[in-house]
Amino acid sequence: MTGTTARLSLRYRPASDVLSGEVDVYPTGAEQISDSPDTDSVLVWSRPANTSGTGSDVLRSFHLVHATARSSTDSFRFLPAAVSTLVSQLMASDQQPSLTQASTLERVRAVRQSTHDLPIDSLRRPHDLIRATTGQSPPGSARESRALSAALAHLATAVDQRSVTADEREALRCDRLTRCLRELASVISNGGGRPAPGTSAAARAAIRGGIPLTANEQRTLRTALTDIDTPSAWRSTRHTIETLAAALDVPPQKTTT
Repeated sequence: MTGTTARLSLRYRPASDVLSGEVDVYPTGAEQISDSPDTDSVLVWSRPANTSGTGSDVLRSFHLVHATARSSTDSFRFLPAAVSTLVSQLMASDQQPSLTQASTLERVRAVRQSTHDLPIDSLRRPHDLIRATTGQSPPGSARESRALSAALAHLATAVDQRSVTADEREALRCDRLTRCLRELASVISNGGGRPAPGTSAAARAAIRGGIPLTANEQRTLRTALTDIDTPSAWRSTRHTIETLAAALDVPPQKTTT
């Protein structure tokens, strides 16, 4: 690091879809400010001594889960623009043939890394980021968190019980959806009323052909998993999910000829 630049180190694990970054900024006497805008992301900012307000904060580190799924929804809106661009480039490099043709063990162990020297000003918390953070939806109540979590868990069980396919590929798709729903239930239950946009995006991505849901049920679930990112909508979202789960509990009608 020089007086005007800092080195950014990025690390992405495709198998676990986890993205992290660290900046070698160590201003003398700087305060470390931890910021967790949702349950799927943690950012740490360095605030130089003798300054006040978030406008002087410099990115120190970050950690995001379900990075690929999240990139299609909010494009890492909590990261400075320069960092977001480099992150997207790093994740795109995962599509190289050397990895897609690798063995299962190599895929699990695969890590994409890059380092970049950036102007410190490009690592500051921008004003539009401050507005986005302070203007986000207020957290949901503990009661609504528990109720929504229970509805998601119920839905996961209902989907799992309806799946009776002998097709291995369809069984894996169903398993992925139910795992995402259960993870989302757990995260919301323990998230202090905050949303989980990465986990909900991963659940939406798991809604695809081969799962035991009709086209209309898939549309309903996809909408609910979008609304779930807004805590103020949790009550109506819970009702939608409970209704869907109850419908799945009823065995499908057999057609007669």
